[in-house]
Amino acid sequence: KNSIAITAGSDGVGAGIIAEGVIKRGPQHLTGEIGHMCLNPFDEEVCHCGGRGCFEQLVSGERLIKKAESGQSDHANSLLYSDPEEGVTLQKVFDAANRGDPWAVALIDDVVKWFAIGLHNASLVFNPEIIIIAGDYRTAGPYFLRRLAEEMQTVSLIRMPKGIKIVYSDFDEDGVLLGAASYVLHEHFAHRYGY
Repeated sequence: KNSIAITAGSDGVGAGIIAEGVIKRGPQHLTGEIGHMCLNPFDEEVCHCGGRGCFEQLVSGERLIKKAESGQSDHANSLLYSDPEEGVTLQKVFDAANRGDPWAVALIDDVVKWFAIGLHNASLVFNPEIIIIAGDYRTAGPYFLRRLAEEMQTVSLIRMPKGIKIVYSDFDEDGVLLGAASYVLHEHFAHRYGY
């Protein structure tokens, strides 16, 4: 009945929020635009919205890849650079972190820090039972998910229950389309038959 589905990756960060079984939209349909919550006003990069330190800017796949590429001279032995022709990809960072590569782990740990702060803020407002991660980060694997759950424990209020479940979405990029179609059908039959 109370859940946040967050999509995160190259296309930004957004959320679908269900509270007490109802999809939250707001009068201007901006509920769920958590990607533009300011998490670090001192960040140097400017988000495409014009702000600084936006959630989506801090966890974007592009930023993660740029950081990985900029560290090649200091971390030449990293698994990230094992195939120079392929270059660094987001999935390569995920896979290397899951294999314990120290540089990839450090990169993921930085992203996890911002994810935890952003999800903690959203949790304080909507108090979900479960957070579902979709988008590019859906394929991050066990290391990211474990570290995110651990980090969420450190930023939560002491009195706040620690039982928020964090899982990956079972749906690929088509999940958004399936959700939209399901919602339209539900609304159609709800209005037609008074459900």
